Amino acid sequence: MLGHRMSFTNTLTETLKWQPKELQSDATAIMKTGQQLAGSVGETILASIIASSQLLHNASYSFLTAQGSYWAFIFCVSLAIIILFSYWLLFMSEKKLQH
Repeated sequence: MLGHRMSFTNTLTETLKWQPKELQSDATAIMKTGQQLAGSVGETILASIIASSQLLHNASYSFLTAQGSYWAFIFCVSLAIIILFSYWLLFMSEKKLQH
């Protein structure tokens, strides 16, 4: 839930600021659909990372699953850092436009 509160709500707010009132409900629907799609793609990527780790080595299944989970976690943390940096750039550029 932290990621949802941290990123999606801000993205939706920023998007709706630029839309006319009559298009805001459509923009919300598109954003919610995009959120569902991103969640599905994210789960697929994480499952692929774990599954590929399980297939590449000759060790116990539980160890390989743990190793794949580790790399999936590293992927998620890396993506979170990129997202945080992107939001920082967004808010800095918006601050410059307001001044």
